[in-house]
Amino acid sequence: MGGLSLLTQLHRLARTSDVRLWSAQIEFALTTANNEGRLPDSTYQRALEVLKRSTGLEADSDSESPIDSIAVGRGEDPAELPKVRNLARRLGRLVRAGDFDGAITLLDKLDRNPPVVRAVEKAYRARHNRDLGTDLRALKPEEKDFVDFALGATTEEPVSVGLATSWLNEMRDLTFEHPDSGHHPVPHDYPESGCYFRAHSIALALQQRGIRPVKVFAAGPDLQITSSDGEGGTTGRPVEVQLDYHVAAAIPVIGPRGPVLSVLDPTVDAQRPLPLAQWLTALNVDSASARHHRGSTAVIRERLMEQQDKTPDAWEEGYPVNQQIVVVTDAQTFDYTELVEHADTSWERSDREFRDSAGPIRSIYAETTRRRVDRALADLVERTEARLVSGVDIDIDDVTSSIADTAAREPIGVRNIVTREPEPLRRLYELLPDHRSQIQDALETAPSDDESDADSSSEESTSNPGSDMDIDSDDDDAPAGPAQDQARQQPDDPSRDEAGPSADSDRGRPVPDPDRLVYPVPHGYSRVNLAKAVAVQRGVLRTIPLRPETIRSAFEVRW
Repeated sequence: MGGLSLLTQLHRLARTSDVRLWSAQIEFALTTANNEGRLPDSTYQRALEVLKRSTGLEADSDSESPIDSIAVGRGEDPAELPKVRNLARRLGRLVRAGDFDGAITLLDKLDRNPPVVRAVEKAYRARHNRDLGTDLRALKPEEKDFVDFALGATTEEPVSVGLATSWLNEMRDLTFEHPDSGHHPVPHDYPESGCYFRAHSIALALQQRGIRPVKVFAAGPDLQITSSDGEGGTTGRPVEVQLDYHVAAAIPVIGPRGPVLSVLDPTVDAQRPLPLAQWLTALNVDSASARHHRGSTAVIRERLMEQQDKTPDAWEEGYPVNQQIVVVTDAQTFDYTELVEHADTSWERSDREFRDSAGPIRSIYAETTRRRVDRALADLVERTEARLVSGVDIDIDDVTSSIADTAAREPIGVRNIVTREPEPLRRLYELLPDHRSQIQDALETAPSDDESDADSSSEESTSNPGSDMDIDSDDDDAPAGPAQDQARQQPDDPSRDEAGPSADSDRGRPVPDPDRLVYPVPHGYSRVNLAKAVAVQRGVLRTIPLRPETIRSAFEVRW
């Protein structure tokens, strides 16, 4: 086993809850291998550090805080954040001084977070015109594996079903950060859209855990998800959500006959990773008749674009209309457009697209909270109806307590609910006409001070995450200008549409009515929903080869 493979596998184990059960035995095995000359001293020491059984990493005398946030506004570059530039500057000074241990200590603070590592590497290149990894390996060639590990290198070794399932559970709790309103849960319970963002969030988290994921795309006619989370769905009564495409992250999992590519997609199955064939079945994909493509994004793009040129009638706006397709490709492929249109597929591009999607995904998150409230009310209505039919008295305190619990759990979802009055609420009024005011009071129960209120930003979450004083300032590197700080001063509401005044009014365009917009970014939307896009909704008008009319691209409608 190579050094990098050993470190990444130990890293995975160190993140599990039962690491203490095995660490002593693993340390004994590592020590034995080292004593027998099968494990180099440097790799042995680093392996113990990864297992948290050793404190070989130097203490940082300057107590440099980790870069815990690189959230920036749309079009901004996290490599320009002062905290990122400061760290790149310090790394450069340590490298020039030949202080490998000091530099690797700073790098270790990034915890292998892929976007953060890439931002620091970019800032390092911009400042020193050199590659950080190359410089560190040159200082200590024998530490090459640990440098690669600290920079987030991954391996393709398959993992056990148990570990993959544990990771899926962790994926359900992923969050994303909006520069104005802070952290929000990744909305896995919105099957209509946002799959590209969810898949990328999971792919990044898997990379951090040391495994190299791929992205799996499915597209074509009759693609759908049956889900109780879809619009109009309730617990026990799922709805069919029609899709143009869907994407998720996948990894190799140990199977009885060898590695099995398994998909981690909480939107389709939140309980277990699905072997690719089962995931396709859940999407109503006939795997036997679908056309399968596997390889690099560049190769697949060339192949699919050639097919579009040869058989234009078989494609509509980049989607196949006669035959479903399945694509297994690079994890840095952010969305379906990169498979059917000319694009620069790279981690830099996908990181940028990922950051710029935080606004629309925040809107999706707000919608999911409303749906969860509506489903909770629908369940309450069902229970109330059953009790009334059976002649059992209704305890209004139980009803209002249930409603208040929902309001406290979903403070965003209940906002303006009395005004919007969803169908379950109207039905509850009808069932309990004498208790309307009590129901409304319960819905308006304010969350406690310590509960997260994602509609309004705290002082901490709205401040510039990189606005620390530049303690190592050089003459040629000043702190960020006021434009970055000003962009983060106003608290933001995730339930407000991203096509707000800042998007259009300063250009003289009319601001779209939020109630009429396609909601939000329509990756994965059906063409029926895409047709609802109003003229003032920003998007890209383009022409399709061999078609004379100009259309609004299904991929490029962005807010």
